Amino acid sequence: MHGFRNRQIVGCSLIGWILLLGCTDGTAQYPTTLLVGKVTVKGLPLKEGVIVFTPLEQEQAAEVWTAVVDGRYRAPGVPVGPVLVSFSAIIQGEQLPDQGDGMVRYRKENLIPEEYRKGVKIQIKPGETTRDFVLGKFEFDDE
Repeated sequence: MHGFRNRQIVGCSLIGWILLLGCTDGTAQYPTTLLVGKVTVKGLPLKEGVIVFTPLEQEQAAEVWTAVVDGRYRAPGVPVGPVLVSFSAIIQGEQLPDQGDGMVRYRKENLIPEEYRKGVKIQIKPGETTRDFVLGKFEFDDE
C-alpha cells in the first residue's frame, strides 16, 4: 500500500513540475523592451488601429500586438533586434447597394497607405523606449 502511495506522490510531483515548466512563455530568455510612441497617417494621429511587432530572427521574443488609440500606442515585451512592424486600421465606409437578400453591407476602408500595408522593417535597440511612426505624407487641400 505504501508503494502505491509513494508512486502517487512522485507522479503528482512530476506532473506539477511539467505544468510549472510548461506555463512559462519562453520570452524571458530573449531581450525585450517597453516601446511607446505615436502613429500618424498623412499627418494626422491614427484614431484607432493595431500595431504588430514581429521578430525577424528565430532567437527573439514572441510577436507583440497592441492597440493604437488617438495616435498613441504602448507595447510591452517588444523583441529587441530586427522586427517587422505591421499596421492595421480598417473602418466602415459607405453602404453598398442592396443585393436583394436583406443584408446591409458596408465597404471597408483601409486607412494605412498602400506602401506600408506589408509592414516596415526596423531594428529595436536594447533600452530603446520610444519609436514614432509617420505613415504617408501630409496632403494639403488646394481649395
